[in-house]
Amino acid sequence: MKDTLSLNDLRIIVKTTWKYSLKVIIGCGVFALLLAFALPPKYESTVKMQVKQPKSMGMGAIGAAAGGAGVDLLSMLGMGQQTSPKEYIEIIESRAVLQPIINQLDDLTDEEKKEMTVDKFSKKYLDMNNPKGTNIIELTVTAKTPQQAQFIASEISKNLKNQLTAMGQQDNSYMKNFIENQLKQAQADMEAREKELLAYSQKNKVFSPDDQATAMVNAYAEIEKKKAESVVGGDIAKVKLAEVNRQLAKENKAFTEFNMTDNPSIEAIRGHIIAKEMEILTLKQTYQEKHPSVILAREQLEALKAKLVDEVAKAVKSQTMTLNPVQGELIKQKALTEASVVGYEASVAALNQIQGNLDNEILKFSGNTATFLSLKRQQIISQEIYLALRKQAEQYKIQEAKDSMDIAIIDEADVPYKPSFPKKSLFLAAGLILGFFWASGKVLYLAYQKEELAIRGTSVSA
Repeated sequence: MKDTLSLNDLRIIVKTTWKYSLKVIIGCGVFALLLAFALPPKYESTVKMQVKQPKSMGMGAIGAAAGGAGVDLLSMLGMGQQTSPKEYIEIIESRAVLQPIINQLDDLTDEEKKEMTVDKFSKKYLDMNNPKGTNIIELTVTAKTPQQAQFIASEISKNLKNQLTAMGQQDNSYMKNFIENQLKQAQADMEAREKELLAYSQKNKVFSPDDQATAMVNAYAEIEKKKAESVVGGDIAKVKLAEVNRQLAKENKAFTEFNMTDNPSIEAIRGHIIAKEMEILTLKQTYQEKHPSVILAREQLEALKAKLVDEVAKAVKSQTMTLNPVQGELIKQKALTEASVVGYEASVAALNQIQGNLDNEILKFSGNTATFLSLKRQQIISQEIYLALRKQAEQYKIQEAKDSMDIAIIDEADVPYKPSFPKKSLFLAAGLILGFFWASGKVLYLAYQKEELAIRGTSVSA
């Protein structure tokens, strides 16, 4: 007697148990379908957002309004560099964005609202995704009702925009207040200098200096304009540097010791930039702005600035590989701001040398003319400082308007008409597959039993 189970035996077993197997498969499918109907439905509402112009908030106008004076890295770098969409996701998960929504949920009791932290809320309701290589954020909210899903999704996008605006305004406020105070002082000084010059002119009948003195005034005006831009840009960069160091100290006090100003490559390029700016200033005393020599010198200056930007970025990146995005961004801002401060100071020092030569030329004029030129120079200084500060104040107003536009809503929160869970077709398919395996297991078990009996029967005969 054979001691193995043939295919024919297996076929006989399947034939005798097919009704049972069919009942099991259908039963499991029906049970799964009933379970799908019994489970509470969940609905998904999706918002798709785009980080329109990723940047580090608050760096806005330090260099952009400085007219290109000094080593203006910040404006060249798009107002302070990029902010990853993942950092916006962190903001979405903050209390400032989510807590107001938790407080408005009708299906939670007061006690449940107190126990519902933003982490629990995020895990229960939210799913966020940033497709690799894009600045798109996809936010999916899962809730008990279509209306609740849409409400949470739309409130998150609204609260996020409000929070970004508030963060931008808060970050800019200290700079804005500094500029406004400086602007008031500069305006008062300018008006005083103008009155002093006018009083001297009327008293000594010196209103229109000769051609040589006029040329001297024009030379002073050009130098003082450049110097005022450098002075104002440097002062504002110092204030920004102090704020960045304050933020770094919150992360880790050791980060405030990070210094890029002694980097030889950066120092060399910065020196070339200052020399090139002085060369342009000298050329403009002889040629017009559109002269080929001036145009070529400006092109060379921009190339040097771009080279310096690359060098600073490489140096910072090599030393910040292990930091989180926020820390790395602050270190980058610190390095760029320090480079700008040093550049502005060097520019002022070089301009002071040229200015000293002009001061010596003033001494060659007669007493009244020399005094007039000295007063005119002071008036020009105060006027250029005032204009540079006013330019900065206007730039910050523009920046405040832009800060609320970091996030653009591509797809608004929709009202889901069909539940995302449970998927009845998936439940049915899973039930049928489970029933099939259950029935197959039963068939294999019967086959195993028959084989065991056959083996025992053979042993007894022997």
